[in-house]
Amino acid sequence: TLMAERRPDELPDISAVGDFDSSKLKHVDTKEKNPLPSPDVIRDEAIHSRDAIKSFDHGKLKHVEVDERNPVPTSQTLMEERKPENLPDISGVAKFDSNKLKHVETTDRTRLPSQGDIEKEYVESRAEVKSFDKSKLKPVK
Repeated sequence: TLMAERRPDELPDISAVGDFDSSKLKHVDTKEKNPLPSPDVIRDEAIHSRDAIKSFDHGKLKHVEVDERNPVPTSQTLMEERKPENLPDISGVAKFDSNKLKHVETTDRTRLPSQGDIEKEYVESRAEVKSFDKSKLKPVK
């Protein structure tokens, strides 16, 4: 299985974990170095940024002409590019005599499962579900 393939050959020794004495640890006060802004600060920033946008003077903007240097090709241009430069000679297709072809019987080689195989697989899968041991499941907290 995938889990077996990913498991290392030698596992580390973790026997000392059970003997660990947590009372030897020192107490540490955690300090936030990057505190998140409060909802009031966020609300104030949103109001100020909206005010700046609403009071913006559009007269300060300059008119700019767009010079499109690499225009997107049209569908017609794309179709022309896809056509080969030299088309093959297909005049022989119109003159082809289909009476010279040999008759061939086609056989379908795909094997579909029989109704019995389907029912057997259905019964086996149902048996696996019914025999599942729910006591092995761990509760989720």
